[in-house]
Amino acid sequence: MAQSADRDEKDEKDEKGDAEHEESSHHESSEEEPRPAAKASAKGEEAAAKPSAKEKADEDASPDEDEEEAARGEGDDDDDEEEEAPAAKPAAKRAGRGPGASRARSAPAQGGGSLGKSVLLFFVIVIGLGVGFAILGKEQPPQAARPKWKTGEVVDVDITLVSTDAKDLACASTEQIAGKHCAFEAANKVWSKGGGTDDKSTLKPYTTTDQVNLAAAGLWSEPALAPGKLPAARFSVKCKYKIEGTLKTLGVRWREGDQFYPNGEWYAGSVSDCKLASN
Repeated sequence: MAQSADRDEKDEKDEKGDAEHEESSHHESSEEEPRPAAKASAKGEEAAAKPSAKEKADEDASPDEDEEEAARGEGDDDDDEEEEAPAAKPAAKRAGRGPGASRARSAPAQGGGSLGKSVLLFFVIVIGLGVGFAILGKEQPPQAARPKWKTGEVVDVDITLVSTDAKDLACASTEQIAGKHCAFEAANKVWSKGGGTDDKSTLKPYTTTDQVNLAAAGLWSEPALAPGKLPAARFSVKCKYKIEGTLKTLGVRWREGDQFYPNGEWYAGSVSDCKLASN
């Protein structure tokens, strides 16, 4: 029994020792495990303190990269400026809301002004044409090539007239041709040299139906042109015309109150045997 108790006590001591040994081993292992971590931490700190060769190369290259980035930045600024240029269009479009809006709104008024100017120009042109035609209507008729008549020659002429030509037609010259002369010496000076002022001694300007201008006396003394026998519209008379000379220069009035138009050489003479031309 004593031996059995001793064995039991010994077994308990062995178990107790084994337990203490396991506990001690576990404690030692737990104390030894942090050491690799601490060692790794120390290595990490040392690595952090000492930059790697790559980082050192990056740091050495960083100034150049900074310059390149600065250059690229300037280029980007230029690109930004170029890209910002088209933005002026929307700005210009929005400008219609600002002070320039009045100009934008006034655009339709310009169209109306153009229309008004066109209408005004039209009336100016019409009035100008009317005045031009009125002036042309008062000017002397166009003259055909001067025929080659000789002094003393008698020729047939067909003179175009209206009934008012008796008082409207007049010429101005200081010359006398075979005792015949114009009613005026100058535009504002009546004949004053004598020689009579009746129809047979007073030269008047006429135009033939074939546009020949001539000065003649005695036309309104012809029986065919007596008052009351003349047509109301324009008519023509056929006469014998005797060339008695040439007026070197003269002024011609085609309507009473109008100006005298200067002319060159005109034949001067007298008419006879006048008859109204049949229409």
